[in-house]
Amino acid sequence: MSEEPKHIPQFTHLHLHTEYSLLDGANKIKALAKKVKEQGMTSVAMTDHGNMFGTIDFYNTMKKEGIKPIIGMEAYLHNQEELGDKSVRQRFHLCLYAKNEVGYKNLMYLSSQAYINGFYYYPRINKKMLFEHSEGLICSSACLQGEINWNMNLSERNLKFGAKGYDEAKRVALEYKEVFGDDFYLELMRHGIGDQHRIDKQIIQLSQETSIKIIATNDTHYTVQKDADAHEAFMCIAMNKLYDDPNRLR
Repeated sequence: MSEEPKHIPQFTHLHLHTEYSLLDGANKIKALAKKVKEQGMTSVAMTDHGNMFGTIDFYNTMKKEGIKPIIGMEAYLHNQEELGDKSVRQRFHLCLYAKNEVGYKNLMYLSSQAYINGFYYYPRINKKMLFEHSEGLICSSACLQGEINWNMNLSERNLKFGAKGYDEAKRVALEYKEVFGDDFYLELMRHGIGDQHRIDKQIIQLSQETSIKIIATNDTHYTVQKDADAHEAFMCIAMNKLYDDPNRLR
């Protein structure tokens, strides 16, 4: 009797920036769709920075290739009471996904308000607005600039701007869990960044202590290795830095 084939787990990119993440994302949607299909994936998410500009293009292109499109956004979020507050520049990242029509409408509303009333250097929302329009949304903790990870990562820069450590990260996680319930997830990324590596164990510990599930994400900004230089060029333009500047963000 032949051996039963082993189950191959499905992977979905849930944190991904398309070309509509201006001066940051280098994933061309058509090429991305073909690569996702080629690699046997059945779904993929779009989480562009602060906007939903690419939604229609992304949705139609993925559907054409037989890929399930997951519509999302990586929001810029601040903790001030007033949406348009300009007293602080500190902002955090948070990934939001529409799980139904209500969620899609809430996502569009949040994105629009971020530009119309919350813009300060970047299109921002605040927690008050998010929690009032959380129905139909799935939420995840995002990258090193997410509030949970940022507090865990006690780097010199983060300490300067008020990072408080693990206990504060846990408080924030429970705050989101209270609003989103089982639709709130912790992201775990392993792509070689030192600061990220240093907080991996804390993320796992937080999951164990709070029963908040973990999702594996890559914070994908380009589709294939040869696109890395193009992405670096985008970053240089965005930050007004020279390509060979050893101190620029990479």
